[in-house]
Amino acid sequence: MLHDLLHMDLEGWRPDVIIETDALKEQRALSFQAENRILYQLLETADYDFPVINRPDGSVFIPTRDLTVAFERDERMITAVGTLMSKIGYTKDRPTCGGRQRAGYWLPPLPEARRMFADHMGGEDAINWSDECEWPEQTYEF
Repeated sequence: MLHDLLHMDLEGWRPDVIIETDALKEQRALSFQAENRILYQLLETADYDFPVINRPDGSVFIPTRDLTVAFERDERMITAVGTLMSKIGYTKDRPTCGGRQRAGYWLPPLPEARRMFADHMGGEDAINWSDECEWPEQTYEF
């Protein structure tokens, strides 16, 4: 085996060039910090079981506390998730629903929300999304 390695043609090979594969993108996603992982899971699955508000333009209001608890089960991450969503450029709001205010963010239609997140994480090629889907058309009462 050593003989084969010593006589292998390595012309043009550079150890510093990393080949971008789907497996590498998935591995990066699994190693995200907690707040990035929470938002990535929401954008990847477009699935939630907490109250949201849908707008006709395809945007959706996501309550920060509900998002954090649903995916991480740790309320201490609420501030970090909110800070991340602000950095990405999602719109902060506190709408009143059912007589109660909810702090959270308006996310644009799912393809745009994913693009904004990917740009924040290093560019559109940094993340391999599973499919092109939309936010569910359901609105829960608060």
